[in-house]
Amino acid sequence: MLFLALLGERFDGHDYIGAAAERGALAAVVEKRAEDPVIPEIVVEDTLRALGALGNMSRHKAGFKVGAVTGSFGKTSTKNLAVALLENAGERVLGTKGNLNNLIGVPQTLLAATGAEEYAVVEAGISLPGEMSRLTSIIEPDVALITGVSAAHTEGLGSIAGVAAEKAQIVRGVTHGGTAVLPVKDKELIRRVHALRDDLKVVTFGWDSEADYRGEAYTPRGVKGSTWAIAKREITLPLPGRHNALNALAAWALVNEMGVTPKEGPAPFGEEIDTGLRGTVVPGPNGSTLLVDCYNANPRAVEAALENLAELAGNHRKLLLLGEMKELGSLSGDEHRKIGALAVQLGVEELFLVGPETLRAA
Repeated sequence: MLFLALLGERFDGHDYIGAAAERGALAAVVEKRAEDPVIPEIVVEDTLRALGALGNMSRHKAGFKVGAVTGSFGKTSTKNLAVALLENAGERVLGTKGNLNNLIGVPQTLLAATGAEEYAVVEAGISLPGEMSRLTSIIEPDVALITGVSAAHTEGLGSIAGVAAEKAQIVRGVTHGGTAVLPVKDKELIRRVHALRDDLKVVTFGWDSEADYRGEAYTPRGVKGSTWAIAKREITLPLPGRHNALNALAAWALVNEMGVTPKEGPAPFGEEIDTGLRGTVVPGPNGSTLLVDCYNANPRAVEAALENLAELAGNHRKLLLLGEMKELGSLSGDEHRKIGALAVQLGVEELFLVGPETLRAA
């Protein structure tokens, strides 16, 4: 076992080398050599970059085809849907666990490869400039999917344009002859990607007629999910909400561009998909139904949750417990106000607010 002494704002991994040795570590990767090392030490300039290099080495050793997923919203759901498509098609696949999608989590994901997998779906998340370039150089995807761009992490990235510029960087690491999968409606994002890599194949997904992977005939089925069609094939999805159908359409495009044909039949995604508190429907007290969407939040994700609430509730009474959307910087006030206005428009009767920023939504 190799121990990497990572450094953070509140911790220094060098303080735990002794404990790691007691647990079986045979060597440590460090930035500061100990005066009296308890196990052999490999000194590097940056242990976080060393972790990334090890992750990239594992990616190449595994030899699988890699799809990467990023975007301001829907990353984890789309990644889970892509993994479900691959597994139900009989493929052996490595997928990001939870949201291990940053400069620590992405290498951990790749280092978990056993050598048996044929495909990997890796999620990439960012909050600061420069992070995506580092992540994509670790992942080196064969296919890169951007779910969409909206106000998310604008505190660190400055503006929605800044978010788009940073997200688009994922295509820099795409392998030669690879593919970018993009939302058909985002013409500016498509332009950015072409400007960065004019050698890539670019395909689009969405409900619009010009999309390469076009969804049609979306029909809600309440808490059971929805049906929709692609290329005249009817699909049953066990997740409610039009936004989840769009995530599934994006996953469909990603998997097809990775060279895999989804399983035949009406349920290629399977009968059940873990949502991880992203739109989970559970029974509530006194015959009520709870729509739990509280893992994380940005404006587009909250809009999708509200639209899902309105679709599921129909003419029934709608109540909303709203927490703060963080890391929006100067956009925070306007974005919270927009959410409040949308809640009224969709028929929310009572609004319960948690956190000072949510008062803007009142």
